[in-house]
Amino acid sequence: MSIESEIKSLAYEVGFCSVGITAAELVKNAHKVMHGAVSIISAAYNYPSYRDIEVAGLRGRVARFALGRDYHLEVGDRLESLGRQIEKLYGAKWTSFVDTSPIADRSAAQLAGVGGFGKNTCIITPVCGSWVVLGGIAVDISLVSDKPADSPCGGCSLCLKACPTGAIIEPFRLDPSRCISYLTQMRGIVPEHLRPMMDRYVYGCDICQEVCPQNSLLPLPEDADYIESQFGAYPDLTWLVRLTEDDFVKYVCPTAAGWIGRNTLRRNAAIALGNSGSIAALDALYEARGDADEVLREHIDWAIRRIAGS
Repeated sequence: MSIESEIKSLAYEVGFCSVGITAAELVKNAHKVMHGAVSIISAAYNYPSYRDIEVAGLRGRVARFALGRDYHLEVGDRLESLGRQIEKLYGAKWTSFVDTSPIADRSAAQLAGVGGFGKNTCIITPVCGSWVVLGGIAVDISLVSDKPADSPCGGCSLCLKACPTGAIIEPFRLDPSRCISYLTQMRGIVPEHLRPMMDRYVYGCDICQEVCPQNSLLPLPEDADYIESQFGAYPDLTWLVRLTEDDFVKYVCPTAAGWIGRNTLRRNAAIALGNSGSIAALDALYEARGDADEVLREHIDWAIRRIAGS
């Protein structure tokens, strides 16, 4: 078995669903991650891809990639394990990276053949579709590169049609400032004309991936932790808009959503409550207003006005 095949086999053993290799010289900023990098090993990790369900009450939506333990830790631990094995077997120096490094992980994944770009700018892998998070390892040994992946989209344009905000302005081109996922993560004031289009999403968005024919959606396990947990797939919006610091640390910080901060999450919950149009949301909104900062208060007041006008 070749070194490349052995490395890929090890990557599959630690939990990755798609793995590829490319030359470091082709990957922008590779040498900022590791001086002396010669090859880049790119890997995709699959996260739960279930069908959406109807839930009772004032419930929000959290994108699938953010459910459960922070994927930076999930992917990072697997990359560390893989890196140590590569070092032990081949004497290679290495540095792992997830999506906070200077490397554009999607570009690296496409160059390494892990998956091709979808028209929604997500990487679509052959096995897991786009329900993946990406990471990689820079190594100082020369490895045979894989062929870059082509886009699997063909003439399909379902994602462009499905995006509520028109953020996919043309195939393979995204306007981040209109993307619902970006809007839920940005700090400050969300443009008022975009708030209704956010519907009930409080962190991330899966719409363009849900309509993609390359993706398969599985039935939702009834006992899934990400449903039963307090900050799961469908969090209680009346709890979230009044989120305490203690609950934020306990329930949200262990997930990928923790970095945006408590009040940004409360802001998103206020928008979702406003979009619900339900008078049952008013008590929670008025209570949340009591300790809200200026930004949060503006969104709470908008939600109250929106419900009053429903």
